[in-house]
Order: sequence, then structure tokens, then C-alpha cells
Amino acid sequence: MSRMRWASLCIVAVLLSMLLSAVNAGPPWQDPRYTRFRPFDEGFATSTIDSFGNDYADRLRRVLHGHFGLHDSTVTMLESRPLSPNQLVQDIRRDRNPRRFLYLGPVIPNAPQYPTMVVATPIAASDSERGARTFALLSVQRHSRTPPPTDRPHLFIHGYAEVKHANDIEERFRRTAPSGLASPEVGQVFSVEEMFWKLSHAYQEVLAGLKKP
Repeated sequence: MSRMRWASLCIVAVLLSMLLSAVNAGPPWQDPRYTRFRPFDEGFATSTIDSFGNDYADRLRRVLHGHFGLHDSTVTMLESRPLSPNQLVQDIRRDRNPRRFLYLGPVIPNAPQYPTMVVATPIAASDSERGARTFALLSVQRHSRTPPPTDRPHLFIHGYAEVKHANDIEERFRRTAPSGLASPEVGQVFSVEEMFWKLSHAYQEVLAGLKKP
């Protein structure tokens, strides 16, 4: 085989590979590289809020009982915060792959003008020896109160809750199958990448609806 023919075959193979990749393109977590450890380095803002923590802790308890069958699990709101905001951001960024953000519903049930999400996620700094896990209680939105709207997600930290008698909960989160639904449902578990992607997708749908005559 001549060198020119060999080079032509190599070029064709590369083009076919690129074409197949484009055809199969989808959400980022469908990428084969998704199984590798990859820190999450995309931008998002954070703020700390002292309200709504008890409500979100109660939502977490109901979801663990109703969706995971953990009827013996207890959820107790912590008075102190085990992590600073910067430490929590580092915890969230440590790996974009694991599904560990449990969706608890929108901020205002049944009446959100813009897409919002309330989530709970276990943090690395937990007292696993006592059989307890510490969860951060968060709300996420992708718009600002004043125009123009920002395209960067904003994450609000409402506090932390201690969860007991929820054995292997993180492993159960990781085994959760990815959702094919554009809109999240209470009890679903997302990776940080999936969470922000779904929020952005829903937000773009709202903006498109506002532009319609």
C-alpha cells in the first residue's frame, strides 16, 4: 500500500470518528469521559442565607422516607456550619461526576416564575463513624432580581443538617440512573453538572416563552 493511500485512509477514519461523535452528541454526562475524575471548574456565585433551612431539612426528611424508603432516618438541623462558604464550594467542585445532589423541589412549590431548585448534598466532612452524614441544604437559581438577567447560576447556602440511619445513602445516590426528563422531579439525584445543565435548560425555555408575541 502506497504512503499516499495510507494517509488518505487515515484521514477518512478520523473524519468518520468526528462525524459519529457529532451525531451522538448530547448532555455532557453522556460523554465517555464522564466516568473519569474531573473537578467542576465552571463559574457560579454563592451567598449565605439564614432562613428556610428548617423547611428544607423537613423536605429532605420526607424525600428520604418517601422516595428511598428510609423510614428510620432522622434529619436534624445543625446550629453551626461545619464548612465556610469557600470550603463548601471546594467540596462541590471536587468532582463533577458523582450524583449526590438530591432534588427537593422548587423554592416556591407550584408557583415558580423562573426555574429554581432546592437540593441537599452530603459533604465530605461528615462523622461517618457515628453513622451520621452531614448534608448541605442549598437553593439554586439562574436569574437576577433586576435586569439584565445573569446567565451564571447562583447557589444559596441555607445551612446544614445531620442525617442518621440512612445507611449507604451516598452509594444509592451514585447508582441512580440519569434522568431523561428535561424538568427535574422530586427525589431525583443529579451530579453538579447535571443540576446546572437542567437549570439552564429550563431557564432558556422560560426566556424563549417570554419572547413569544
